[in-house]
Amino acid sequence: MEFVTQGGGEYALPWAVMLRPYRGENFTSNSFSTKRQIIINKYNTSNTPITNFHSTPNTETMMTERPMIRSFSNPQVKEVVRLRTGKHRRRREHFLIDGVREISRAIVSNIVIVRVYLEQGYFSKKTNNTNAEKNNLRELLQSLDQKQNCVWEVTPEVFPKMTFGERNEGVIAVAESPIRDLCDVTLPENPLLCVLEGIEKPGNIGAVFRSADGAGLDAVIVAQPETDLFNPGTVRASLGTVFPMQSAVTSNKEVLAWLRTRSLQIVAARCDGAVPHYLIDFTKPTVIVMGCESAGLSEQWSAPDILGVKIPMLGLADSLNISNAAAILFYEARRQRDQLSEK
Repeated sequence: MEFVTQGGGEYALPWAVMLRPYRGENFTSNSFSTKRQIIINKYNTSNTPITNFHSTPNTETMMTERPMIRSFSNPQVKEVVRLRTGKHRRRREHFLIDGVREISRAIVSNIVIVRVYLEQGYFSKKTNNTNAEKNNLRELLQSLDQKQNCVWEVTPEVFPKMTFGERNEGVIAVAESPIRDLCDVTLPENPLLCVLEGIEKPGNIGAVFRSADGAGLDAVIVAQPETDLFNPGTVRASLGTVFPMQSAVTSNKEVLAWLRTRSLQIVAARCDGAVPHYLIDFTKPTVIVMGCESAGLSEQWSAPDILGVKIPMLGLADSLNISNAAAILFYEARRQRDQLSEK
């Protein structure tokens, strides 16, 4: 809606009025501001001068003309589909971000966005996103519109081809894969962090990042990875918390040496661990080490200076899903540290 201020009052001109051609007007300028002033003058039926005019953002794209993708054979559609594979992500050093919250958290975390694909009509269709999330996305897109050809719209017929499974939130971003090295991780005076060894499923890694974020861990280090850290499944399962969390991808040898030089208590979660998790003193500078569900931790994490811990299992199963086990250990550590700080 376009508003004009006239004689102390505010009057509205609809965008439809602002955009449609007018018969009888000698209008040749391509400038929207010029056209707007002509139309405002046309509707000004009094002699009172118009002192100001402004807009409120009640349209999907405002006046931004974004390029449109209409064909399944468009090279950008094919590129997004290829980026669903780890080999192509590694070769291109790009990855995909699905979802409003995830894209917003990536941008806030200074992840470099290469391109955003928005389903045509997104802001007017019903989604699982709140109005606040949609408004936040609108503002982010308007800032990205400053980069030439960064934001593209995709017809509703083509967009599902670019999405992951049945989860379609109407927006996808392509981003540059950030480099996460161990040397870049900085720890506070009394750190609490996690090492994940050989985890295969992206969803499990993402879920651990989400729990680590919730429990206030300082870093998550991925050792001997079986998938890339920014797999779309990891990003989605983490709800974008993989971006702000300090992280690194490295080998067992490197991370063990790094931990030992920092005199951290190394607590390894094992089915044959000697000590129940609730008897561990997590108030010390600690790293919690967890392995894949099928094979557990490798022998490198059975050294004498590493404390084996177990979560008691009273039924038939001998272990929990790694994301569930991680949440239990992280929040036990948080409970102990919060109690200590209250004393």
